[in-house]
Amino acid sequence: MTRLVLLGLAVIAFAGCETGGVGLAPSASLTTTTPGVTDYRFKVTWSVLPEQTADQKALEGHVENVAGGWGANNVRLLAQSLDSSGTLVGQRLEWLGGSLPPGSRTYFKIRRVPVADQYRVTVWSYQAYRGD
Repeated sequence: MTRLVLLGLAVIAFAGCETGGVGLAPSASLTTTTPGVTDYRFKVTWSVLPEQTADQKALEGHVENVAGGWGANNVRLLAQSLDSSGTLVGQRLEWLGGSLPPGSRTYFKIRRVPVADQYRVTVWSYQAYRGD
């Protein structure tokens, strides 16, 4: 009986992973940051650079650490390409590099971003440290 239950669970798990060979679009709900955390700790300013290729752009700007007393290491940025209705059409994660002490700013350039009607750059993840 136990063997039959385990076999049934394995079949269900395998079937749940099947996509039928169809490429799925990334889910915006799985690729957003937590606004309550990143919005008050960081200020991200960026602009779109001229085309690199017909289907790719580059984004450049800076991230400012506005969280008093807290620094950040291992900062990753999420660049998202959105169509005119705000639907996610492409995305790219990029390491910021270095440390971001309290009150400092670091510059970035994210290449190979899919061309779109609009863009969004946010802090995806980081490791906070206490720094005066």
